[in-house]
Amino acid sequence: MKKGFMKFTKLLVLAAMIISDLMTPVSVLANEISDRDPVKGDVGINNKVSNNGDSVTVSKGSLTTGGDVLVTKTVSKTVTDGEYEIKFRIEGKDVKETTTSTKPIYAVVVFDRSGSMYREKCDFLFFGCKEVKFSSAVDGARVFARTLINRFSNANLSLVAFDDDVNVLTNPNGDGFINGNFDSVRFGSPDGVTNLTGALNKAKTLLDAKNGDYTKYVVVISDGAPTDSDGYATASAAKEAIAAAKLLKDENVNIFSIGYETDRTTSNTLRSISSGNGYYADADPETVAAKFSEITSNITSSTFAGTEAVLKDNIGDGFTVVPNDKISVDADGNVTANVGNITEGGTEISFTVKIKQDEADGWKNVNEGFSLSYKDSNDEEASLDYSSSEDQPQVYWERNTYSYTINYYRDSIEENNLLGSNNSNSAYKDVTITLSDSEKNAYLAAAGEGYEFNSEKSDSSLTISIDSSKNIINVVYTKKKLTYKVVYLFENNGSYTEISSVPSINGISATYGDNVNALTYNNITIPDGYTFNENMTKGNNNGIYSITDNDTVIRLYYDKIDVKYNVVYKFQNVDKTGYEDRPDLVNNIFNITTKYGTTISVDDYLISPTGFVLNREMTYGDNNGKYVITDDNETIYIYYDRSNYKFNVNYHFNGEFDTTYNYSQDAIYGATEYAKNYTLDKVNNEHLTNKINNDNKNYFLDPDNNNGEIVIGDNEDNNILNVYYISTEFIPTDDGVIESITKNNNIREVISSSDKVTYTIKYNFNGKIENIKAGDKVVFTITDTLPGSINTERSNLNGGSYNSDTNTNTNTNTITWVIEETVNEFTRLYEVNNKEINITYSVLYNDYISNNGEVITNNVTGNTSVVRDNDIVIATDGVSDSSDVKVNIKGSVIATYKDTEGNILTSNYTNNGLAGSEYTTPQKEIFGYTFKEVNGDDKEGIYVENKELVVNYVYTKNDGNTEEVEVLKTGPEAITDINGKVNYTISGSATVRDYVGDIKITIKDMLPYAIDEDSSIIPNACTYDGNKTITCVKEYKNVTSDDYTDGIFKVDTSFNLQLVFKGINSDTIVNKAQVVIDLDGNKTPSDETEVVTNVEKGNLVVKHISGNTVLEVEDTKSNYGGASYSTSHKAFYGYTLDTSNLPSNANGSYIANSTITVVYNYIKNDGNIKENTVSKIQNNTINSIDSEFNYVLSYTGKINEYVGEVTLELIDTLPYNVEIISMDNRCTLNGKTIVCRETYNITEEANTISESFDIKLKYLNITGAEVTNNVKSKLYYGNKNVDAEDSVTDTIPYGSVIATYKDTEGNILTSNYTNNGLAGSEYTTPQKEIFGYTFKEVNGDDKEGIYVENKELVVNYVYTKNDGNIEEFDVKKEGSNIVESINGVFNYTITASTVITDYVGDATLIVTDILPYAIDKDNSTYDNRCTYNEEDNTITCKVVYTDITEDDYIDGVYSINEEFNLDLVFVSVDSDKVVNKVIASIVLDNNKESDEDEKVTEVLKGTVIATYKDTDGNVLSNDVTTTGLVGSEYKTSSKDFFGYSLKEVKGSEVGTYTEDTIYVDYIYVKTIGEGDIEPPQTGVEGTNLYDYLLLIGMLVISLKGYKKLKRSL
Repeated sequence: MKKGFMKFTKLLVLAAMIISDLMTPVSVLANEISDRDPVKGDVGINNKVSNNGDSVTVSKGSLTTGGDVLVTKTVSKTVTDGEYEIKFRIEGKDVKETTTSTKPIYAVVVFDRSGSMYREKCDFLFFGCKEVKFSSAVDGARVFARTLINRFSNANLSLVAFDDDVNVLTNPNGDGFINGNFDSVRFGSPDGVTNLTGALNKAKTLLDAKNGDYTKYVVVISDGAPTDSDGYATASAAKEAIAAAKLLKDENVNIFSIGYETDRTTSNTLRSISSGNGYYADADPETVAAKFSEITSNITSSTFAGTEAVLKDNIGDGFTVVPNDKISVDADGNVTANVGNITEGGTEISFTVKIKQDEADGWKNVNEGFSLSYKDSNDEEASLDYSSSEDQPQVYWERNTYSYTINYYRDSIEENNLLGSNNSNSAYKDVTITLSDSEKNAYLAAAGEGYEFNSEKSDSSLTISIDSSKNIINVVYTKKKLTYKVVYLFENNGSYTEISSVPSINGISATYGDNVNALTYNNITIPDGYTFNENMTKGNNNGIYSITDNDTVIRLYYDKIDVKYNVVYKFQNVDKTGYEDRPDLVNNIFNITTKYGTTISVDDYLISPTGFVLNREMTYGDNNGKYVITDDNETIYIYYDRSNYKFNVNYHFNGEFDTTYNYSQDAIYGATEYAKNYTLDKVNNEHLTNKINNDNKNYFLDPDNNNGEIVIGDNEDNNILNVYYISTEFIPTDDGVIESITKNNNIREVISSSDKVTYTIKYNFNGKIENIKAGDKVVFTITDTLPGSINTERSNLNGGSYNSDTNTNTNTNTITWVIEETVNEFTRLYEVNNKEINITYSVLYNDYISNNGEVITNNVTGNTSVVRDNDIVIATDGVSDSSDVKVNIKGSVIATYKDTEGNILTSNYTNNGLAGSEYTTPQKEIFGYTFKEVNGDDKEGIYVENKELVVNYVYTKNDGNTEEVEVLKTGPEAITDINGKVNYTISGSATVRDYVGDIKITIKDMLPYAIDEDSSIIPNACTYDGNKTITCVKEYKNVTSDDYTDGIFKVDTSFNLQLVFKGINSDTIVNKAQVVIDLDGNKTPSDETEVVTNVEKGNLVVKHISGNTVLEVEDTKSNYGGASYSTSHKAFYGYTLDTSNLPSNANGSYIANSTITVVYNYIKNDGNIKENTVSKIQNNTINSIDSEFNYVLSYTGKINEYVGEVTLELIDTLPYNVEIISMDNRCTLNGKTIVCRETYNITEEANTISESFDIKLKYLNITGAEVTNNVKSKLYYGNKNVDAEDSVTDTIPYGSVIATYKDTEGNILTSNYTNNGLAGSEYTTPQKEIFGYTFKEVNGDDKEGIYVENKELVVNYVYTKNDGNIEEFDVKKEGSNIVESINGVFNYTITASTVITDYVGDATLIVTDILPYAIDKDNSTYDNRCTYNEEDNTITCKVVYTDITEDDYIDGVYSINEEFNLDLVFVSVDSDKVVNKVIASIVLDNNKESDEDEKVTEVLKGTVIATYKDTDGNVLSNDVTTTGLVGSEYKTSSKDFFGYSLKEVKGSEVGTYTEDTIYVDYIYVKTIGEGDIEPPQTGVEGTNLYDYLLLIGMLVISLKGYKKLKRSL
């Protein structure tokens, strides 16, 4: 035991090993049976729940007499579901002899001589202390030896003492044994550590030397836990001692142990060392001799109930064993364990089993019996069997089911195509799930019309695994794959047939629902003589065929060309230069229809017109009048010629015949000539011009009398035409006055330059105008000639047109009024009755002054004219009048004297004079100002009438200088809503120097658009002008020099604008800004700045759909975010708007950067069939792929309210190519499709169709298990067709293969590979790469081979698990370097780290902190992953990393880094160096690495000094100084001094050490030799008494010294 550790605080216990009837009886557990219904995992027996389902115990054998054996088996639940602990206890009743022993006895007493065996007992009454602990143990050992020798003369004893060393104290130079007692043996004195392991090994060495038929014993007495080589009591040291004892027990040595004043941990160790119950006892100094005596009284010659025992447990089929190092498991999963000796102390064997999770429901036998084979006490073979027919421990189990999910997709396996899932399914492991038809088609309706189950894209089956996340079957629906046919039909004698030059197109691939436009196939070279019949081809479906079944036929029709020709009669024209039509003689014949290539004869169309003769040469031409019609609109021409005759034209002017000229010309007989074609402007314009000039008349054709015409006949005297000319003329009234004019004004004197003169003009015309042409204008013109120019802006001319001609000497200024009347038709006599024109107007003359004092005269003229084509045809002579006004105007002048700010500096100067006379003003000198300039009127000049001239003399202060004028504007990069606010910040700044007065900064924001003033937010300092400009102003009033800093006045301001623009119509908003600094009108602008903001757009798509059919997608529209839109539905043939499902977003606003989709839904109109069924009846049984398929296609249909032709088409879709054996002659085979057709005439009475078609065939090259033959009917009537369908499915046998991937223990490593195929086809299976494992072999069926009918082949891929690599494993322990007290907290931090590679499975980190002392559990704390073991004073921290997989690795390594924090308070610390050691291990299945570290912590010490003095301070004895650990107890004691008695004690005699030195002062008073008082007489003389007392004191001192010397030895 460690030196000085917990002296006098621990007791060793003696375990008396009793080999007689004192053995404790065997306890058998009873099972509490319940009738409750079991739940999954319950433990029971006889199909009943036992001990509330937690455990069950069975046993075999008994312990009644010597040699009996009892095996007890207990099955218990563990904390892990499905795992159970099986615990066997094997016990035996030793065979004993209690009389005499015939065998020699060898007994070794192993005696603890460590320092803790020393303890004194003091008796102050007799002035001394006595060692009692060690000496009592010695006495007990001697009693044991004497008693054993006295009972057994053949007993041999050996005494082995242990402390730091191990010593044989008996016969040390011989074999170590004596046939005698220990009375003369010197035991030595206690000191050193507890080297128990070494002592046991020494005992084994002594006993091993005795090879005869002997009975052997070891008796151990100790008071402390075993220590290691460094003197520390550790768990490993205890384990080593227990292991050493086991070696002895394995050799049939019985070990008795005595725990001598031990604590619980030590007693547990000594119990483990002993041979079991009855071999251990507790003792103290008062009882130790008796305990030794009891051992001798119970030692007999005995043998074990059995030896070489082997236990075999037959594990139930539903369980697997978790291996450990105490058992072995054979290939059948049964357990074997070596028990060895069957002792009364018993042996326990435990292991764990796991139930196979997929066992069927019900009670499962954990075992099928067990057996124990051994040699009995007579060394004969014996066994104890618990047969399988006896009641077995059971576990109630319910087979695990594992969920699986069926996902349904449209088109492909993508998340956004998921139609739905069925996750309510479950099945047992390894069950192969094949979907039924109803499961396959569960979401077929949701996929939409025309979809079908796609076996190629869908999973064929699923083998259920324990990982439900992988149990997924994906079903994919895709549009049906169909074919259709295009047929070209050509007109032939009223019907349509195919022709060889244009073959049909068969087997065109399509997907269900494809809309095919028949017109797209009109891409052939049309044979001559035919034309495409688009209307007939389009039919009633506009040429669009929706492909919804196989062999849809698209028919294109071509008509033979209807060739059209014309017969045109041509008659020679009047000038014989060509030929023309004459419908008055004969009508041309157009669009005569005939067929392509017909020959037409001219003779069939000849006529005999009067006056015309056929031109045969031109008519018959080179083809003798025969025309072959091959071109459409070919024309046949027939030509006729005619004769010429002369005619004359006479001309008349204003009713008089002009004898000076006439015109004549030849014309074709019968032709009509018109007078209008022979006017003089056409035949002799020069004569007309001369006539106009000579007569001075504006002659023109009389519109009423020039419509004459003649038909040219053979009498030329009658062939005369007349042409009439007239002219326009004024006709005066009866009194001869045609027109008159007057003029007046409203003012007699002009006294102001702003005076206006108002004039009134009255013009009158009364007369008639003869021969006015349509379009002529009667124009009344009034012209006012002014005395000077006028101010047109301030004059009111009442519609007059002002003209100022300053380029002539006359300097004419006129106002002209023109009133027009347009004549809309020729008027023979145009009357104007008293036409009166009144004009009132006012004028402001520009220059009154030049006429000041004079009269100005205003003249007016008026006339009337007729204007034709902008030329005056005739005009009146005109009339005139005038009006006078006098001018009298004066003026004045004033001179002001102000500074540049407008402040008056001195009094004004004033004067006046006649307008036009000269004036002058004085320039004054004003103190403090410098004359700058004159503004306003000139300082010298002419008076202006009625005007005060103002002359402003301006004086300047110092001008300011404006510098660094800058404007800054910020705004957003982009906006998404044109109706939202756009936030801007505009800032202006400048530097002003040398200026006083007011300063104004103006920031002008020039907007690209007008703003919504109600929605926009602008500061109060800003104004919006309503026309895209915001002006923000800040003023600095009365800036003086006091406002300057360092000669600078800083102008700086900013404004925040939140603007809502109106009418944004561009992709960008360009907003400009400028700042202006105004120093009392001295304005300095900045450069313009601009902010460009992008306007984001959104898109609008309008779709019109019916279900999955897109009817139309309108062109995508784009507009700015926030712009409004509206949409509307459309009309589609065959569809009706679904008013219950109108789009909610039909109207709205664009969203920037987004596309708005508006969808209008339409409902497709239904047909009107009442009965429509098709069936397919299989007439024979299919038993192979070579069987004939004999079946009938039958159809029944009924159509109401329909009369006409109906076509029935049955389409039999075959899964494979076939050989036809026989077939109805109305059916045809095309590839893998049989089409049967029949036509019926439906009437009201005959409206039911019942039809059947017989077919017999054989399939070629069947590849699938299911041979499904689908038949679909299509009934065409009117504009409708309706479908029905049926199918027959026959099954060809399949074989399947499954590949498993397991380790050598049979554990599944990854999901199985499964596949199937038709029996006889080849298969192959993949060898997978599995992380953490290495492929080993294949067993079971071949990995490649042939499918077997209705059989599942199993290929087993076997892998060995990699041991894994542990790298860089390291454990560190850090903690307190110094602790101030033994009761203080020791802080430790343990870190463990490593990296693992190439490994999967569980890894366990175990960190064992080996404590030097027990801990105070109430005041200690440690990581919750750690547990404290009081028995061996260890803290074990355990972290299990379960199920490490490849996914847990990072860059190829799995890293472990753990930290454990321990804050410990130790109990009974007895050393100033506390050494705490840690051992860590990382365990991977078959791989383990360890590391260790330690931490040494110093505990501070304290000092106690006891002094011994008299009352005068004289030292009576040397100080007694003791040291101890801070916090440990100390005790001082007084001394006896002759002639003195203790008076008092200063300080505490008992206490605990502290860091500071503690003093305890003993003060004595003198009692002998004081005064004359003599001591009382005792019959001895005083001198002799003194000597006696002195002798006793010396003796006491000598004894004390001897004891100290003895302890030191």
